[in-house]
Amino acid sequence: MADCPAPIRSFKKIRNSDVIGTKAMRTGREVITLGHPEFFSLWCIALGCVLPANATGEAVHARNDLQIEEMVRIPATSFLMGDDHSDADVRPVHRVDVPAFFIDRREVTCEEFRRFLLANPEWRKGRVSSFLADRNYLRDWEDLSYPRGKANHPVTWVSWHAANAYARWRGARLPTEAEWEAAVRGATGRIYPWGNESPENSEVPRANYASTRGRFNPHRGTEPVGNYPAGATPEGVLDMAGNVWEWVADWHDPDYYSESPRVNPAGPPNGSYRVVRGGSWAVPSPWLRSYARLRAFPAKTSDQVGFRCARTSSH
Repeated sequence: MADCPAPIRSFKKIRNSDVIGTKAMRTGREVITLGHPEFFSLWCIALGCVLPANATGEAVHARNDLQIEEMVRIPATSFLMGDDHSDADVRPVHRVDVPAFFIDRREVTCEEFRRFLLANPEWRKGRVSSFLADRNYLRDWEDLSYPRGKANHPVTWVSWHAANAYARWRGARLPTEAEWEAAVRGATGRIYPWGNESPENSEVPRANYASTRGRFNPHRGTEPVGNYPAGATPEGVLDMAGNVWEWVADWHDPDYYSESPRVNPAGPPNGSYRVVRGGSWAVPSPWLRSYARLRAFPAKTSDQVGFRCARTSSH
């Protein structure tokens, strides 16, 4: 396992500390404790851009009347999901077989989400029920206007319900948790999208995250999608670590890994929370590991959470 920074004891300065649940993750011999359940931050559990030259992913485009989205085909994969040295809800390690699927090369941007709002006015700010999104939904938008200069940044302040509605409008869906992890880890079980080297030890920036050494990211927020080509997977999927946490399709159950089916698991049939993956601009490097998972209410929104889409492959 890659070296980890000293354990973090307090998150008093972290924003949006209202995801529910108490988590801890073992990093070598140390345990990072993540706070009181009533003030739980999106720094929850430790983990886990231009196409690189050796990319092997097959790109396709999902089309509708308003946009073209580039997707990458992930071949059928058998891999070990989870981590036996981490928090209980990523144990036990278990083998999962995932059929081939397509996943967005990058996270959905503000401009792309704006096009969805134009076509679906019921999802505009101020028109969505509290069951579908909390009061911070699209917090930094003014009606249909996202913040200046952020057209190509990942959209944030979106709930699971909004992300799911966008994906369905596009003729796609949210990736399952198993698909998401398969895209990051591959058959070789990478710790990070690019391999096993910690981004703190890299000579080139690989992700938008809060570097404990202050080397790459000043910890100011999201960056345009695709800014870190050295952080891509071998297939060319970008920003799977850092920038924003990403909603996936699954309900969260801390015991699900012990009973998960081997072939193409789709998560528990119901629950109170959904899963987000991948870390964000506000977390240190251990949080970027491929197996980390965080739970949040489906109506929850944050400036650290966005999403990308997936599609089933027909071959």
